[in-house]
Amino acid sequence: MLKLRISGVLARRSLPQRNEQFNIYPHRIHVSPQRIRQAGFNANAVIVDAFVSGREALLWSRKNGSRLNRTIRRHIFGLFVISFSAIQFLPTGTTETIPTPPVTNEFEEVTFSASVKAAIAPVFQRPVNGGLSQNFWYVHPAIDIPNPYGAAVKPVEGGKVTSSGWDGGFGYSVIIKHKAGFSSRYAHLSSVNVSAGQTVTKKTTVGWVGATGVATGSHLHLELFNDGVSVDPQSYLPSK
Repeated sequence: MLKLRISGVLARRSLPQRNEQFNIYPHRIHVSPQRIRQAGFNANAVIVDAFVSGREALLWSRKNGSRLNRTIRRHIFGLFVISFSAIQFLPTGTTETIPTPPVTNEFEEVTFSASVKAAIAPVFQRPVNGGLSQNFWYVHPAIDIPNPYGAAVKPVEGGKVTSSGWDGGFGYSVIIKHKAGFSSRYAHLSSVNVSAGQTVTKKTTVGWVGATGVATGSHLHLELFNDGVSVDPQSYLPSK
């Protein structure tokens, strides 16, 4: 009896009404063909836009990549220089505090003493007048001053004679030791006027210009040493 009643109720309703009755969703979503076409068009537009944008970005990077790289490198180098310069101003050393002796009595005298030893540089003079016929260089560690045969030779500075007499290719030669580690040699002399161990001044005639030993023409061969190392006499002698 119940089965017949249900069948009768359903039979009196139309098909859409019966479908609506058994549908579990209260609101059905209806998608029209027009919306489907619009969605497809939008998707294609997004894909095309992405392709065009990617292609433009690739072309721009190829065209401006080198300039962009230079700009980036320049900025990175600038930051490095600024950082390195800032580091230079950072304190790197330590401050050492020098302790002072304690004063136990206000009337006690505290004496500080210091010993400073400094070598006084000599003031040189030219041994003879005249220009140079040969300058100082590594093959010839001396200067040659042409002068008439027999011209008097004075020392560049006072000192003590360490060697005097014949010295092979130097001919008659005199070596004088000065203060502050300097010494000098006077070679190719016609004769000498001092002996070893003698103390001389700037006014002493140590010998006379000649051409003894291995020499061409009458001249004075002058050598100057600073702590045993040959130096250019022109750097220490006055110009006149």
